[in-house]
Amino acid sequence: GLAVQGGSVTTSGLTLTWTAPASNPASYELSISPNPGVSLPIAIAGTATSYAVAGLSQNTNYTFELRAKNTTGLSAPASVQQLTLPAAPTGLSANPIAATTVTINWTPPGGSLTGYDLDYSTDNTFAGATTVSPGGGASSQAVGGLTANTTYYFRLRAKNTTGSSDYSTTLTVLTRPAAPTSLA
Repeated sequence: GLAVQGGSVTTSGLTLTWTAPASNPASYELSISPNPGVSLPIAIAGTATSYAVAGLSQNTNYTFELRAKNTTGLSAPASVQQLTLPAAPTGLSANPIAATTVTINWTPPGGSLTGYDLDYSTDNTFAGATTVSPGGGASSQAVGGLTANTTYYFRLRAKNTTGSSDYSTTLTVLTRPAAPTSLA
């Protein structure tokens, strides 16, 4: 049967694999729905058992149908559905910024998401990072319990049922200083 090669799914492509029939066909025809903007069906050599599909859209559910072909005609299709990974969120910003709380805002990548991973740390390599997980419809997240007058690094990735996007660019935020106390 037709399958998606494990670990091959990205925001814009994947690799399909299959087992050839007992006698290799002259060729295969691959159809993709919705059409990613290419001429369909795609002709594939009869000796092939895999095909790398490129040019797909992020966070989109596709149906792939593969048929063996010879001079007599086409076989019944083998099919598989696959959701591509979401793109990374963009436009990370911090507003408002307080001494111990920051609200991180972003532009979602589009499509249906299951959530996000928002990592933050005082280390720009994210060693010992804390992760909060806003829901899929979010475009901001308040982060509390921070230390005043401290630099924090934030990064965000989107998630769907297939997996996670790449991380966004890193946002650097300096929290406000604490208020003076015991003014006499």
